[in-house]
Amino acid sequence: MENDVPLSDYSSFKLLNSAQYSMDNRCALEMEYLDYDSYGNPANIADKAGVKTAYIWGYKGLYPVAKVVNARNTFKSVPQYRDERTTKYVNLKYSSLSANVKSYNFYTSKAGDVEIVLAGALGFNWYVSGHLDNKAFNLVQMRSSDNMGKPWTDYQNAYTYSATFYVSAGYHTFSILSTDACKESSANVYDGDIHFSYWTRKSIAPETSGTDDVFYENFETTHLRPASFGYHSNNSCIGPYTVSLVTNPERKYVIDYQVFKNGKWEYMKHDFVNGRDSINEGVYPIDDVRVYPKDASITTYGYYPLIGLRSATNERGVTESYRYDDFSRLVSVMDNDMNVVKEYDYFYQNQSVEPELTYYNEQIRETFTRNTCDASLGEMGESIDYVVPAKKYSSTLSQEDANQKAYIDLRNNGQQYANEHAECNSNIIVSVYNPMEQDYYLTFDWGVQGSIVTDYYEIPPSRKIADTGDVLKDYEPIKVYVPRRFYRDTRVAPQDDHWAYEEPSIKSTPYAFDINYNIEYYTGHEDTYVIGGYPFAY
Repeated sequence: MENDVPLSDYSSFKLLNSAQYSMDNRCALEMEYLDYDSYGNPANIADKAGVKTAYIWGYKGLYPVAKVVNARNTFKSVPQYRDERTTKYVNLKYSSLSANVKSYNFYTSKAGDVEIVLAGALGFNWYVSGHLDNKAFNLVQMRSSDNMGKPWTDYQNAYTYSATFYVSAGYHTFSILSTDACKESSANVYDGDIHFSYWTRKSIAPETSGTDDVFYENFETTHLRPASFGYHSNNSCIGPYTVSLVTNPERKYVIDYQVFKNGKWEYMKHDFVNGRDSINEGVYPIDDVRVYPKDASITTYGYYPLIGLRSATNERGVTESYRYDDFSRLVSVMDNDMNVVKEYDYFYQNQSVEPELTYYNEQIRETFTRNTCDASLGEMGESIDYVVPAKKYSSTLSQEDANQKAYIDLRNNGQQYANEHAECNSNIIVSVYNPMEQDYYLTFDWGVQGSIVTDYYEIPPSRKIADTGDVLKDYEPIKVYVPRRFYRDTRVAPQDDHWAYEEPSIKSTPYAFDINYNIEYYTGHEDTYVIGGYPFAY
């Protein structure tokens, strides 16, 4: 409450209970805290004009990493469950009765019956004694056609094959204390079976409400396909990344992010529609993915935990960043291009200046495949690792800056290194014609007896392009690259019925076995196969 003169009749605020309070009616609302996150941090705040501001907290709830004015996250998802019966099966070892003495813990989602059934095995008599918690049970199952005599006649007169116990919700223990078994003379040896059923809770579709206006991911704690540097941070993400958000249909949204290309971070921004967007920059790292309403104002933050603010980025993707010394004192402020715009020194007159700390890159490696081979001749590039060794690059800015320099080396030189050092392997280009309306597998068996290897190639139906009656003219072939080697045989089979295999027609040979594609025997680099048969002339 604001007033020019002191008030003698002011009534201070009093909390009457968890839901009621008393307050001087001349007081005006200044700020209202609408929601909190799981760490107890304010997630949504409204000022006295009713403008809402959403906050997202990071670093295990220690620091606010996003502040969005004119936005609020209200989406909630409450888990829902359904009680249903489940059965746990326990094998009973006939050859080692002592191995059956075990206990099994289980959880019942609600009070109800636990049903225990001794199924035994066909041709066997089984006896089991045990406890469910502290309640004893004795069960017998007679499935042998032989007359076993005692004690089996005594078991059969005293017990049955099942027992039922009523238990409360919670944890329980099923224990087998002893077992006995015998089999009829004509039966093979099989394990027996005992099982018990109880109530369990199955997860079903959650109950949802509300919508969200804001999303932010800085990849500092997710470690999802991480790179060893980020946009003014420790980590970024390499590879596809999808954002899903239940947004307000009455508002329009944008998504923006940073991508590291051509040796620098580039700002990307476009409309976010239908509550979903997929980012795929290939081998280039992405960072600071943000979604927010078009009419909102966003600021995101990075931190050096326990030291201070590391960076602040506005809604235009422009960032100001900060550096600190070993005593956590601010030493420089940098603009979006990492140019120093302010600098601070801390030393006494005539005191020697401490040398700047130097950071060195960590080792990184990536596999590259040679891409200069002649595919028209059946050549395919092999793969090789390109390694940037540790301490090749240094930086006085940060560890991440040194790692970033190593990554630039990797991107600039890795493919060239593979083209210069990896081999081109030689293959046969097999054109496979599949006029059938189903998917097939083309298989090749190779190797020595006792160590046969089978290679599989998926062959979808060929696209029909004409109607001349000649398969080779009427369909487009599927091309597969088959390594040069000696193959014992080749077959084709529908993918939904592997046993219905057949031999394809092969242009180079009338036989589907002893196919020698080694260069000494087969100087060409192409062959043709037809599924369903074709009258090749030999």
